[in-house]
Amino acid sequence: VETGPGPLHAYETRAPKRHQAIGQPVPDTVIEVVDPDSLIEKAPGQTGELIVRGWNVPKAYWKDEDASHAQILENGWFRTGDLVTIDAQRNLYYKGRLKDQIKRKTGKVIPSVVERFILRHPKVTECAVVGTPHTLLGFAVCACCVLVKGEELGVEELRDFLKPDVPTDQLPDELLILDAMPHLPDGEGIRRHGDGGLIELAAQSHRQHARPDKSAWKDASKRRGRNPSGGEVGRQRTEYPKPGKPPTVDSTPDTQDLKPEPEVTPLPDSLASDVGGLA
Repeated sequence: VETGPGPLHAYETRAPKRHQAIGQPVPDTVIEVVDPDSLIEKAPGQTGELIVRGWNVPKAYWKDEDASHAQILENGWFRTGDLVTIDAQRNLYYKGRLKDQIKRKTGKVIPSVVERFILRHPKVTECAVVGTPHTLLGFAVCACCVLVKGEELGVEELRDFLKPDVPTDQLPDELLILDAMPHLPDGEGIRRHGDGGLIELAAQSHRQHARPDKSAWKDASKRRGRNPSGGEVGRQRTEYPKPGKPPTVDSTPDTQDLKPEPEVTPLPDSLASDVGGLA
């Protein structure tokens, strides 16, 4: 990982997969792997954005308040924009750049992860995965590939090849065959963004389209609040009681609700005789 602070070193790395690890934090530098949106720390093995803090982290960008606000947090953490995973021994593994991430309604796709498996196909010599606009999913996963001379490749063949290793919602929806990849002026790297980049090139070119994935479409429709067949989803259905025997009513009066009868005090004998005479 190459950032301004230079937070990592690769020497004396005792990672289980040393050939894949990019190093450990340098002394007096603190690193964390967090969710790019919530900035909540990720568990070991989960992909997140690498943030660093230490004496070597700048306080701001020179005369660029917007970049300073976006990359440097108030508590001194520097957002590198690199997507990584970390293991229990604090070894880091690089996954890709945050700005290259494809945000679909079915989830997020890291292009470099999918590219790694595409390059295993015997017909592919170069590849890059980008997102192209999609009406329902937000973005489609488009695989841009340079093939071995004389070979042909279809999008369904590529998807079948990737299915054992790549989740269904991250499989390429589109395939663009190129004679050569666009590169930077110095001839190195694949340029994805900007004028003449792969994203613009893929959006304007004819691409092979895969058969719609019903599960992905259905999931995206639920997130959008609509049903692919046209009706709204998520609306509560009114349940009415089923007909049956009327409930049994107990006609026995509840003794708790009855007031006690008042006690009758007998009259004295002298008064009782007078009352009897009046009657």
